Order: sequence, then C-alpha cells, then structure tokens
Amino acid sequence: MDLNHEIRLLRLLVVVSILFSLSLGGAIIWLITKRNSADHLTVHRLDIVDAAGQLRLAISNREELPDLIINGKPAPRNGKDAGMIFFNNEGFECGGFQVSGDKSEEAPEQELSLTFDQYHGDQNLQLMYDQDGTKKTAGLRIIDRPDEDIKDIAADMDKIHLLPDGAEKESRLQAFRDKNPQRAFFGKREGLPGVWLKDSQGKERLRLYIDAAGDPHIELLDKEGQVTYRIPN
Repeated sequence: MDLNHEIRLLRLLVVVSILFSLSLGGAIIWLITKRNSADHLTVHRLDIVDAAGQLRLAISNREELPDLIINGKPAPRNGKDAGMIFFNNEGFECGGFQVSGDKSEEAPEQELSLTFDQYHGDQNLQLMYDQDGTKKTAGLRIIDRPDEDIKDIAADMDKIHLLPDGAEKESRLQAFRDKNPQRAFFGKREGLPGVWLKDSQGKERLRLYIDAAGDPHIELLDKEGQVTYRIPN
C-alpha cells in the first residue's frame, strides 16, 4: 500500500469519525431536548426527588400510590386513592392530596382532600369536599393530634381493624376519636354555611351560621351540648 493511498484512507476515517460524532451529538441534544420539554406525559406514577435523590413528592394513580413508611419500612395505606403525597426533608410523609369519585347505586359519591400533617404524625389541617348523593360537605377542618409517632398510631389502628364488628370495636374507635378531636370547621355542612368550634374534648361549644332563609345565627353551648345563649333570641 503506497503512502497516498494510506493518506486517503486516513482522511476517509477522519470524515467518518466526524460525521459519527456529529450524529451522536445531535442525538444526545435531541434526547435532552425531548426529556426537558414535553407536551403530554402518560405515566402511572411520577416521583420528584431532590439533588440527593430523596423523594419529596409523588404523583400517582390509585394502584401505585406510595405506602406509608414506618420505622424505615413500607406499611399498607388504608383508603388509597389517586393523588399526591408530600415528603419533608427527611423523607417522612407530611401531607398530600387525594381524590376519588364514582356513582354507586345511582347515587354519586365524590371525595377530595388536601391535608397537612404534624411532624411524624397525622393530619392537623384538612381542606375537603365530600359528597354522598345529595349530602355535601365542603370546608376547612382543624384537628388536635396527640404527640404520638405515626408508627404508634398505625399500630393502634391495625389492632382496632382486626377486631370483629361490635361494641368493643366501636368503643376503641370512639376512644381514638376522643384523642384526636376536631376543633374547628369552617365551611358548609348540612346545607348551612358557617363556623363550628369545639373544645379539647371534641364537644361543640360555638356555632355561627346562616340558615336556609338567609338569616344569621350565633349559638353558645355548654359541655352537655345544650344551647345556653342564642342570637337572635
């Protein structure tokens, strides 16, 4: 093989290498562009992570919604629905948004809930809409929670759910509700817009609402639930 032939072969190899490099670079740029810009995505679940790879937000269908994480291990989640789950800097769940709805026996049912949890605990604040047929409730709830870790709360609830239906199960459920009283509701329930405030025992003590005729009312209640003062009288 003479020198001129080797030079021509070398030039050909250089051109092929340049064309290959350009093609590869173009493909990479195209992939990056497509990755960072999309008009439509169809996924079962989308996880948002921080720079360290820690999960911070999960957007999911009903089946792929993340499990609860208790003692570093996944645990079943009661009442899974499609939505979003928020996680704090440590990777612990701290709230979320869930939605469900369908028509059962000709009666529509719809539930939407945006919640904010206390640290390692259950929800303290809930923005919600609930519809069961013609019965609709919409508003903001504030809930008292004891300083209990979510793992202890989940363990208690698991024990309760394992009990057969009956007086003991209902008693345990009521005891749980007593430890987690709803303190305030701002919204509309039973067709009436208003504010309902409760004491630390979950007893309703103040009602401020507008009735179906459009008239405003204020009612003060004692610990037994009896109205002690009313405006208008």
